[in-house]
Amino acid sequence: MDNNKNEQNKDHVKIYDKYMYVSQEKFKSAILIIVVFLMGFITGFLARESTEKNNETNENNINSSYSVEMNKSERI
Repeated sequence: MDNNKNEQNKDHVKIYDKYMYVSQEKFKSAILIIVVFLMGFITGFLARESTEKNNETNENNINSSYSVEMNKSERI
């Protein structure tokens, strides 16, 4: 009888371990998805910020070049 009880406990532990393993894998997957999303979001944000700074610099350069060209044409 004692032996039968031990087998039942082992089966119960196996089911519990399987449940814990599945839940841990789901948790790991969810964390991985969140981390990848956050990395992409931060990268996109930084890239956009950098692009906006470059656009402002280019616009200032174009405007200053245009004013220099205007000054040259006024001399002629």
